[in-house]
Amino acid sequence: MAEAQGKPHAVRISSFELAIFNRQLASMVNSGLPLAPAIEALARDMKSTRLRQQIEGLQRSVESGASLSDALKRQGRLLPPLYVSLIEAGEKAGNLSIALNQIAEHSQRTARFKARMREMLIYPIAVISVAVFITLFLTYFIVPTFAEMFEGLGDGGELPAPTRLLLAVSRGTKENAIPVAVGIGIVVVLCTMARQSRGGRFLIDRIALAMPLFGKLQKSILIARFSGTLGALLRSGVTLPRALELVEAASGNGVMERAVGRMREEVAGGGQLSESMYMRSFIPYSVSWMVAEGERGGKLDECLLSLARSYDDLADHLSSLVFLFIEPMLLVVMGMIVGSVVISLFLPLIKLGGMIGG
Repeated sequence: MAEAQGKPHAVRISSFELAIFNRQLASMVNSGLPLAPAIEALARDMKSTRLRQQIEGLQRSVESGASLSDALKRQGRLLPPLYVSLIEAGEKAGNLSIALNQIAEHSQRTARFKARMREMLIYPIAVISVAVFITLFLTYFIVPTFAEMFEGLGDGGELPAPTRLLLAVSRGTKENAIPVAVGIGIVVVLCTMARQSRGGRFLIDRIALAMPLFGKLQKSILIARFSGTLGALLRSGVTLPRALELVEAASGNGVMERAVGRMREEVAGGGQLSESMYMRSFIPYSVSWMVAEGERGGKLDECLLSLARSYDDLADHLSSLVFLFIEPMLLVVMGMIVGSVVISLFLPLIKLGGMIGG
């Protein structure tokens, strides 16, 4: 109990920091440097005070005679359980440097995946935010001014239909601003709660995977992560059932988590991994076939790591296509929204000009 109470609070470490830390530690160990001084040197480069303190605690544990995996367990969740298991397996097999290299490659792949997704989301979010801001500004400040002007043009029924619709939307939005904001808040809260539940996460992820192009990109990323993580664990000496358990916990996707959970249960029951993968419609046939060949040839880890590299390249290609598709589509949508508001405002003026000219 005392040990649990003395365990330091875990510091959230970004995927970028994690990739740098793992790569530098692997390089130092591969160069034959002592582990404790290497960890101390890395701690000095950390900008976060709490993170530096945790790494210094890790160094002290190693200096006192603890193994790296045991020291990591004492420091809470400084590294994900997946990485701790890789290190522990590497220590038992006497190839810690290989395990650290696997971790470095895996963390760099994970950081690259997250950076790719951020790059894809930043532009759409920025464009949508600008479109919403412009629309709200026109609705709340410009449209009411024009509404007063339109009152002098005659009966509301004489206004063009798009203008009447815009005025109705503007009045409705202003009169019901609070209920609309509350409704949006409720929807956000419900979606967040659904995402946190296993069933809701599975449903949301399944819908996302069914989307054209984006779903194919996400599937490629998930297969690359699954293959790379499982291959790294097996190469480091982790048993297949334990490796699948760790991959399941680290999947981050409801559909993949459920699929890997079924694989783990069937493998634990004496089945082959490839046979279980063949029964998962989510996984392409070619992936299952390659895993089966790896099992027959005794090179399952090599096949999985090769699949990870292949699907990583595919994800890079698809992410470029998705971005090329999203950019013009969002510009067209934003132009249509803003353009329709502007046209609706000026249609009565154009009509009035025609009447005066006539």
